[in-house]
Amino acid sequence: MDCTALEHDAVKFAKTAVICDQNGKYNEAVFYYKEAAQALIYAGMAGSKLEGIQDKVNEYLDRVQALHNAVQAQSSDPLKSKQQVDLERAHFLVTQAFEEDEKGNGDEAIELYTQAVELCIQTSHDTTDQGLQGKLKQLARQALDRAEGLKESQSASPLAQSPQDRPGPSGAKPSGGPFPVRQFFPLGPDFSLHDRPQPVRPVQSSEPQGQRYTSEEIEVLRSTSKINGIPFVPFMSVDLKERFAFPVPFSDKLGKLALSPKQKTIFSRWVRPDEICNNPTMILSVSSFSIKQTVVSDCSFVASLAISAAYERRYNKKLITSIIYPQNRRGEPEYNPCGKYMVKLHINGVPRKVIIDDFLPCGQNGELLCSYSSNRNELWVSLIEKAYMKVMGGYDFPGSNSNIDLHALTGWIPERIAMHSDNQSFIKDDTFRMLYQRFHRGDVLITTATGVMTEEEGERWGLVPTHAYAVLDIREHKGKRFLQLKNPWSHLRWKGRFSERDEKNWTPELLKYLNFDPKTAQKFDNGVFWITFEDLCQYYDVIYLSWSPALFRESSCIHSSWDGKQGPVKDAYSLANNPQYRLEVTCPAGGTAVWVLLTRHITDKVHTVCLAVHHHTVSDNVSFFSHRNNNRSVFVLLMFRTTLHKTRSSSPWWFTRRRERKFTTLVSFSWKCVYLCVCVSSDCLVCSSSADPPPYIDGIRINSPHYLTKMRLTSTGTHTFTLVVSQYEKQNTINYTLRVYSGCKFSFSKIPTPFTHTKRVTFTSTCLFVHILYWHDNKITILHCESPLSLPVQINGQWKGPSAGGCGNYKDSYKHNPIYQFNLERPGPMLIELRGSRQYSVGFEMVTVSTVVEPGPAGHPKKNSGDYRCGFCYMEADHVPAGIYNVIPTTFLPKQEGPFFLDFSSATPLKVSQLQ
Repeated sequence: MDCTALEHDAVKFAKTAVICDQNGKYNEAVFYYKEAAQALIYAGMAGSKLEGIQDKVNEYLDRVQALHNAVQAQSSDPLKSKQQVDLERAHFLVTQAFEEDEKGNGDEAIELYTQAVELCIQTSHDTTDQGLQGKLKQLARQALDRAEGLKESQSASPLAQSPQDRPGPSGAKPSGGPFPVRQFFPLGPDFSLHDRPQPVRPVQSSEPQGQRYTSEEIEVLRSTSKINGIPFVPFMSVDLKERFAFPVPFSDKLGKLALSPKQKTIFSRWVRPDEICNNPTMILSVSSFSIKQTVVSDCSFVASLAISAAYERRYNKKLITSIIYPQNRRGEPEYNPCGKYMVKLHINGVPRKVIIDDFLPCGQNGELLCSYSSNRNELWVSLIEKAYMKVMGGYDFPGSNSNIDLHALTGWIPERIAMHSDNQSFIKDDTFRMLYQRFHRGDVLITTATGVMTEEEGERWGLVPTHAYAVLDIREHKGKRFLQLKNPWSHLRWKGRFSERDEKNWTPELLKYLNFDPKTAQKFDNGVFWITFEDLCQYYDVIYLSWSPALFRESSCIHSSWDGKQGPVKDAYSLANNPQYRLEVTCPAGGTAVWVLLTRHITDKVHTVCLAVHHHTVSDNVSFFSHRNNNRSVFVLLMFRTTLHKTRSSSPWWFTRRRERKFTTLVSFSWKCVYLCVCVSSDCLVCSSSADPPPYIDGIRINSPHYLTKMRLTSTGTHTFTLVVSQYEKQNTINYTLRVYSGCKFSFSKIPTPFTHTKRVTFTSTCLFVHILYWHDNKITILHCESPLSLPVQINGQWKGPSAGGCGNYKDSYKHNPIYQFNLERPGPMLIELRGSRQYSVGFEMVTVSTVVEPGPAGHPKKNSGDYRCGFCYMEADHVPAGIYNVIPTTFLPKQEGPFFLDFSSATPLKVSQLQ
């Protein structure tokens, strides 16, 4: 913090407060006295040498308390007449016309000038105020003269430049190219948040030059643009030219937002700002202290607004005010008397455009029924909240958390730290040290939230159960660690140690260090308090962090979709059908950080999701759900470390079979997928209970559409990883964004499958059938069936009776196992997968009958699927010669009966038949 700038702010606010006080504008005076006091407190914390800071703070807050009585007794200032509001609207039309005029957009400027003239004439006829009439006529004359001048200029130059060829605001023509539509595609995820441009996904080799997104990504972004039935298109560069000026007040064509039950009980009417404010203004001062939550259940959103405002104020960097439009030439949001606003929110992978009008819900006593600023003329809090509520389906908001809300507001990287006792990775001292250092560097925004507690506990400690609080400051003094929190309600504070009424623990030295006066705090409850870090860990449940993307030199993302019909409902057996990605990081000397953020796209407010890095200890019962419904799913990301091994062309084709428990690929960077998942069967005595390969990073599932995986690389060189997206009980098609942040260069892309021919086979006789099946609770259901005879088929693909012969250790019964034969017409890669009941360990052998290269079985020994595993095994080869092969699926022990699936995948045509 710059104490000199804070001192300057304190003087400026104090002078404004005194002027408002002297002129009887008590509401404005109260606001500016509070801002002056806050600036002085922060200046003291930043090391200001001014004398008597605390005395001045007390003086300002005492005056605030005295003015509250005056405010109650004072009649409200008269509102502006309709004609005065129309004059403001006409002036805004002229201002917007002038900007279009400067940009060379003559037609648009003429239209706006003309509308301003017509509005001035109409308003002049409706009023008898001669002073107002004079202002209207003067404005109309100026607009008319400029419009006529533009028309004469256009008529004198019939070959005038087209709008595309006219110079932009800077005088330079926009860059062209073979893909002109691309210049208006969604802006990068961190647009306007940093001093330098942020990269988007690198162009892939298969894409035309200049292309930012693949066709699949465009379709994903398009399909998730409709949220709660309303389209919210990606924010494009052309949207910076959005029109905001109209001769009549703008109204959202989608109508008013749905109200919450609490709002409905006291709702009176919808009002525009000029109906309740005598001098509407977008922003008077970006302040966390002025934000108040009301009856809308969005405490986490209001807390997110508060810390964003505190960050902007402390570091003088536009974070929250940059997302509101229209803006003036200095990039500052401004009040629009025409009633139209645009807010940029980061939703479903990209910044999106949200258009709102300025209607706000009003109660029976004239109070706003939404969040608002303590200065009634200031609108930014109410309008940003309205935009977010529109995306979330209305003021009837089911609730959220600060990770979701801050990401939507800022695009910063969300992280969650659980403080409860069962989180073994939570280390208090390390966590506080990280929070303290990163907070004061301006790297992170922080909120915290309480968990479930009884009303008696909440009353005793002054806390609200399951409630979000903004973290405004972090301090440490002689071993004592403190956080300054703000309740979004702007009242109700902590009652424990170091509260304003604690007479036991406070010392004069500590009070001076924190610039805190308990007696002053007792007079005015604004919901702000100090709490020790130890008490925070005991009485709060979670810390939410939002990290600045500017911490990373490089970033890239992929937007993708996972078809709900692709693969089995559960991936407990195999990850073969899961989306998989390759990540290669070139680590420099000194190491680097790499973060991967997985974001689920949400299209309705009840479609919640559990998102996480996979944790193998979670049972299939998914006991961490507080509720179960059809819309809830578990979305996880597994990260596998990859080792590259060279293969020799002289080696036999089975050389690449993974007999050791590690993942191998080719030096030619032909990445392979990960197939084996963890075995979770408690009674499995044969197979290993670990995945093959084991995940490099795992974690726990949480209820959030965001999950962050972090890793620190220390060794110089190339590090390779495979990222696997996984979902528990997949039911619907999923759209998601996978974003990688790194301090160094990296490459990131989807792993393509080399297989173009896939068959799943079950048999009732020697006739082959191909099925699409659903397998759940050890039962098979036919979803789709194709057969040469086009007849209904009963599925009997199973080990039963004599055919349940067990593995080769049991020679007498092994020969009765089912045998399938496939004929590979041309050489190429091959994948064979066997799925069976998870209570059994399964495997298979493959015997070469004949090959084109070397006829007869003598040339090659038998091959197998490796270790027997619970419910799933596979064999993959990079190059299989054309020929005929037999496959024998078995369980480990004889007489283990049950159904199975046998899948064949290849890059060349193949035929499959049943021999036995």
